[in-house]
Amino acid sequence: MKEAQDKTTQLQNQLWSNAISAVAKDDREVTTGLFIDSLNNVIDNQEKRLAAMESHVPESILILLFIVALVAALGVGYGCGLGGHRHFFSTTMMSLLIVLVITVIIDLDRPRRGLIKVGQNSMIRLQQSLSTDAP
Repeated sequence: MKEAQDKTTQLQNQLWSNAISAVAKDDREVTTGLFIDSLNNVIDNQEKRLAAMESHVPESILILLFIVALVAALGVGYGCGLGGHRHFFSTTMMSLLIVLVITVIIDLDRPRRGLIKVGQNSMIRLQQSLSTDAP
């Protein structure tokens, strides 16, 4: 990943150098202005993508989820104790649902590993279209 980021930065710097030299030759809004605007959008989108991959659910939120799960389990256990009998199906389903929700939250928070993986199909199609359009 680090190698790909370095290569991307290098390519963006080359494109930016080309944009500067293009503006020096032709400073019309229609030609170089649109190129610079598009290049800015590419760089901004790359940064947004990196930020999305690097941002995770804060640990304090995960701790809060575990505390809520523990309090819910304690509440159900206390209620079953007051009632004198355990509702096996409902307590088991509630416990499984809480565990499932926490697992899905953690899994979605880490798109590169786990059971739920975010596909890179759009990036692969872009790469293929760029390689077929290249001279």
